[in-house]
Amino acid sequence: NGDCWLISSALSMSYSGNGAEKIKNSIKSNNDGSVDISFKGLNKTYKVTKDELDFNEVDASSKNSLYSRGDNDMLALELASEKLIKDNNLEEKCSIQNGGNPYYVYNWYDADSIKTPLNKQGLKKVLDFVSTNPNKYAASFGIINKEIFGLEKGHSYAVKEVDESDVTVVDPWNSTEEIIIDKNEFIKNQENITMVCAEFNETT
Repeated sequence: NGDCWLISSALSMSYSGNGAEKIKNSIKSNNDGSVDISFKGLNKTYKVTKDELDFNEVDASSKNSLYSRGDNDMLALELASEKLIKDNNLEEKCSIQNGGNPYYVYNWYDADSIKTPLNKQGLKKVLDFVSTNPNKYAASFGIINKEIFGLEKGHSYAVKEVDESDVTVVDPWNSTEEIIIDKNEFIKNQENITMVCAEFNETT
């Protein structure tokens, strides 16, 4: 589904104090209306012009648009990411055919560590990280084999919050609505969930 992997990763970072700071520090608005987006993990900066923003803002208002609506910073990030993906000078290519992976985004933003749990114990551990250190950890996930919890197969979601009993997630296409899932049920369905969790220590 377009770049839901990108928006869900960025959303998950916005729910983590340190992650939000990383995104904020990566965006520089210029006097000519352009925006520079810096990806520290790759040591790369991409300029999004005012014309590109204006054109795609109009496009984003159409119902079938692949772009996010109502947030120019997110739109600039999406457009900069497109430039990054097409950049032939990158040492490490981002092979993005049928959608990408949150791992890329966390890597672009220079995460201190990235975890991809492969079993129920690993998933529980990651949820515990987010629960006990919400300032430090960001997590997003995709649904792979079949719809569960009313979540769409082949779509990415951001983890907003984890407490003792529930996992609160957000659909990147409708970030105003929270979806609350029983934590034990979430872990039980681990084989249908591809989770990526990033650790962001404080920026100095």
